[in-house]
Amino acid sequence: TAQAHPGPSWRAMSAQARITALQAPPEGGGKIAAIGPTDREATFVALVPGVGFRYLDLSGEPPASWATAGGFGGEASGAFGLHYRHGSGASAFVSFVEAPPRSWACLRLPAAGEPMSVDEAALVERTSLAADAVAACGPNEGGEEAVLVLASGAVRFMDLSTGKSVGKALKLEAVAPGCRVSACGLGGRKFAVVRQDGSFSIAELGAAERKAALVSQGVLAGGAVPSPCGQPFAAA
Repeated sequence: TAQAHPGPSWRAMSAQARITALQAPPEGGGKIAAIGPTDREATFVALVPGVGFRYLDLSGEPPASWATAGGFGGEASGAFGLHYRHGSGASAFVSFVEAPPRSWACLRLPAAGEPMSVDEAALVERTSLAADAVAACGPNEGGEEAVLVLASGAVRFMDLSTGKSVGKALKLEAVAPGCRVSACGLGGRKFAVVRQDGSFSIAELGAAERKAALVSQGVLAGGAVPSPCGQPFAAA
């Protein structure tokens, strides 16, 4: 599985532990606003500021290749990543927290690997949030919903094909100002929300009613998580 990390240039690492420094497309001033994996091995979707979406293919020999997906002039809160879902046929959806982090957007664009692009990615849905987003994670394998944690303590589930909120929000304790929070999938339909003080909540999203139920809460054995708290955590 390939991973990418943002910076002035991009470092990409494959399962063979090959590390390559990559330059972002020059059209966006050499910067990347947000990035996330697709359903294709070693292929990512990235948002180039003021330009739009590009696919980054790391499957071949260096240098990696960039391909245009669709234009987009909006802004994303890059810390929350891009969440990709392959639709039907040659289309796909990409969802993300906008900047400022008070809305969630879902756009449609050509799927990764398709020999086409669009002038402008089509907006499927934009959902206003009642509080700032503080953490997000994509679904577990086979899932359809991203997990979105708000500063109010609400945990919402966002359908990656429609951009709409699914079911009723799970209500946790409000996040204290300055406290870092991370969310991650735990396999199946379970996910965890972990705060910087080491406290965690584990919940499971019901398959039929698509409603989350709190499974357990506690504090990590090591106590507080060193700052900065990773976002998102990688599931063990």
